[in-house]
Amino acid sequence: MIVSERANVLCVPRCGSTNARNALAYCMHTLDARRFHDGWSALSPHRRTRPTFALVREPLSWYASFLTYARSGQWHDYFGWSDEHERSFADDLRRTVEPSEQRARTAGRIWTQVQTPRDVLAAMHEAQIGAWSWFVLHVLALDERVVDAQQPLAPVRLLWLDETREADLRALCAMHCVVPHPSRQFRNETQHASVDELFDDELRALVERRDGAVLRRLRAMPRGVQ
Repeated sequence: MIVSERANVLCVPRCGSTNARNALAYCMHTLDARRFHDGWSALSPHRRTRPTFALVREPLSWYASFLTYARSGQWHDYFGWSDEHERSFADDLRRTVEPSEQRARTAGRIWTQVQTPRDVLAAMHEAQIGAWSWFVLHVLALDERVVDAQQPLAPVRLLWLDETREADLRALCAMHCVVPHPSRQFRNETQHASVDELFDDELRALVERRDGAVLRRLRAMPRGVQ
């Protein structure tokens, strides 16, 4: 979560928040780092009156980035990913998009870079959504309890990493009458195969089944900086 006196930017993980934080360093400041991936529900009432934006991306490229980035982190054991790398993408994706009932029941709570640990797998299993949808709803839903894919979403404008995000960041800087920070080109990128290389028809259909409803809701939301 990046905030200023003029605007808020909510950060879905793996959606360019490192680059955005650098680009906006002159004009905005970051809230407590433990709340970096907190969402709308964590904003105080007076901050909710300001223009609010959210960094998002489509689910296929998000999963490619998330699985590569998080293999050596806490999510590896939480989702039950394998120890092999390139050969295991399909199996690990299935565990991340559609966890088994047993896994969801036994995995328990996990820290998600916010103040309170969350029952992510249990919420995913209950709502029949993938991890991408859980993170999106966690940041954009009005209610902190992310268990229902149909719950109301926050009144924000979306900055799509895959589409116009660079122009949007420049527009946010213009809103504050500043130039981008010189280090704005730094990106927290992961090196992974392309979406076309990683996803066959079966995996695409799986993501559509678990994340398609939330993606369609995001596609219908306003986008960009005005």
